[in-house]
Amino acid sequence: MPVLSILACRMLEDELASLLSADREVRELFLVDGKDSLILSAKLKAKNRPHLLLSLEEIALHLRVRGQMAANASIFAPNNSRRAEGLTVVVRPLALGLHSDLDRLRTAAYDGIQSLCPFSDRILIFYGKCGGFLANLERDLPGLT
Repeated sequence: MPVLSILACRMLEDELASLLSADREVRELFLVDGKDSLILSAKLKAKNRPHLLLSLEEIALHLRVRGQMAANASIFAPNNSRRAEGLTVVVRPLALGLHSDLDRLRTAAYDGIQSLCPFSDRILIFYGKCGGFLANLERDLPGLT
């Protein structure tokens, strides 16, 4: 099952909760545990969207174990049953107020992106323009694009 990670601005929590609640392709939903995930978690619960709050390490371990189990099972499975159905989504919200210091926001975003890379197939940056803080993303993190 592919993994989409989302680095999210907390100002967009309502929109993100609506999208994640409505998308039936999302089979597993993880929020990176921490104070910045609590309000999003409450909004998802209010929309009856199941999810788990886990540390980054726990999420990575879960995905690694799941991948190993799938690889072992596919040895005996016909080719057409190997296809993964659905999507796993990992959401890492960043703290509010980072936009007041674009260097701090950029550092937090880059750190967040790099923390999600080891287990993500794609990363969605769920932010507004915020002063163009990601204008040099491709230059600053060339291995990710």
